[in-house]
Order: sequence, then structure tokens, then C-alpha cells
Amino acid sequence: MIITPEELRQRYRDSGQTLATIAAEIGCSAATVSNMLRRHGIPARPGRFPKRIHIPREVIVQRYSIERAPMKEIAEQLGISTGTLSALRKAYGIPQRARSIPR
Repeated sequence: MIITPEELRQRYRDSGQTLATIAAEIGCSAATVSNMLRRHGIPARPGRFPKRIHIPREVIVQRYSIERAPMKEIAEQLGISTGTLSALRKAYGIPQRARSIPR
């Protein structure tokens, strides 16, 4: 089935159909529908997740490298997971601290 840009926009933006639903109806994959949206300049709907919070590099350097606070404590104070904090540390090029030796 061929779909016009106008019909694609109507189904996706106006009617709120998912990529998978449109794909099943026209006989292609959701990835193909996504490519069609991009090709025709049809913007994606807002995601269901909020925008990511930007945490400045300096905040992480201060708490992690200078103050040497535990990752768990820093993550809790920033309202993020330790995994997210670890990913930010790596993305910012902040070296991992040496593990402390138990007494």
C-alpha cells in the first residue's frame, strides 16, 4: 500500500497512531515508517519521558574527584541512579578513582 505524506502526517501526528500500527496497515516495518516520517519532514511526537536533566561536569568533579563522596550519595543528592552518574562521569572524561583498601 502506498501512503501519501499527508495521510502519514494525519495518522501519526493527528490521530496518534503508533509507527507499528501504521506499518502493519500499510505492510512494512516500523523502521520504514520512521524513515518515511523523517524523509517527509514530519516531526516526531514528544516522547513519554521528560527531557534529561543537565548536570554540569564541575558538579561531578567537585563531589566525586575533590570531595571523594561515594557514588551512591552523589547520585541520591542529584536525583539520578548510580548507573547514570557513572555514565556521566565517563562521558565527561572524569577518571575513575582508585578503590579504597579496606582496613
